[in-house]
Amino acid sequence: MNILILAHGYFPYGGAYASRLLNMCRLIHASSNNAHVITWFKNRDKKREPSKEICTFDHISDSHSRFDNYILPFKLIKRAYEYASNNTVNCIISSRMPIGFNSLLRLSKKLNIPLLLEQCEWIDSSNFNGGKYQPLYFLGERNMIYNYKKSDGIIAISRLLYDHYSTQGVNVIRMPTILDVKEMDYEVELRNEPTEISYFGSPGVSKENLKNVIRAIAIINEQEKRIHLNIYGPNRESVLRNIGYDEVLLQTANDYITIQPNVPQSEMPCYIRASDYTFFARPNRRSSNAGFPTKFAESMASGTPVITNLTGDIELYLKDKVNGRVLRDTTVDSIHATLLEIIEETQETRKCMRINARRTAEKCFDYRVYTEEFCKFITSLVEKRLKK
Repeated sequence: MNILILAHGYFPYGGAYASRLLNMCRLIHASSNNAHVITWFKNRDKKREPSKEICTFDHISDSHSRFDNYILPFKLIKRAYEYASNNTVNCIISSRMPIGFNSLLRLSKKLNIPLLLEQCEWIDSSNFNGGKYQPLYFLGERNMIYNYKKSDGIIAISRLLYDHYSTQGVNVIRMPTILDVKEMDYEVELRNEPTEISYFGSPGVSKENLKNVIRAIAIINEQEKRIHLNIYGPNRESVLRNIGYDEVLLQTANDYITIQPNVPQSEMPCYIRASDYTFFARPNRRSSNAGFPTKFAESMASGTPVITNLTGDIELYLKDKVNGRVLRDTTVDSIHATLLEIIEETQETRKCMRINARRTAEKCFDYRVYTEEFCKFITSLVEKRLKK
């Protein structure tokens, strides 16, 4: 089969969703099918350029504007029509599309090609300026409730999204974060003094909480520097915004916090492997429970245990003191208590946890685990469409 993938954002590199798409292409290739990706923007890395055997890809634009969310979806659909008119396409896989989805649905029916929707998130209104009155949020909510279920099938990243669609009679498959775990390096023999804990990604304003972990580390380090916190990704201004512009707190912790913005994605695995633990804490709300953090799987694949609270499907994979540490909640007291236990761990305990983390990734997050099931799912949808 020839599968056409439509995606907003970057490809083949440039963030969590680009990583998911690239590994989906590997999955498709492993099942003896072909993938062609049309995306908004390209983000190449000559050192890691994907083989044309894995996928071919094209992009819409080389420049950005504030109207991208409103214009590029329709350009994406137009390019999809042009590609399908000149090539055999057996199935279309699209990322969520708040604007333009009905046009894509009509295109799918016109060409008699089944449409699969990739559902990786259910965004909270707090992510938008203007909250629930912001057009993109309003349209996204309407699609989540009324329109996306009209797809031939849904690829859901979490149980929440799986249940949302399966109870409405939609064909749905659940597939968490997928990686090429087999080809990822990992580290087992590691012990840093002081203990190195790292945060990766973009915390936003309310997506993840950095303030309480900084406060908890500050308490522990009052007498002796036992923990060092690395923050990779956001710049100092972004960190300040996340912690409520508490300049005094950040200045106080200056000796044991390193902020490294704009770390190239290709270098991130090295920093993850060099960490004793990675850390993130998310509020227990719909958006947290609907998505699944790519950095959780990436950390496990690197053999680095994760410290976090249980939101969404994390409880399926994270086992306290086995392959990471489960926070009771995201308060300073809870984080402080967990960190106190961590700094007293033996080297053998750390080694066992790192081995278990890697095993979890190999068992649950390697794309090869889902190849057969995914191929059967797509084949069944193509057959159903041909019978109509």
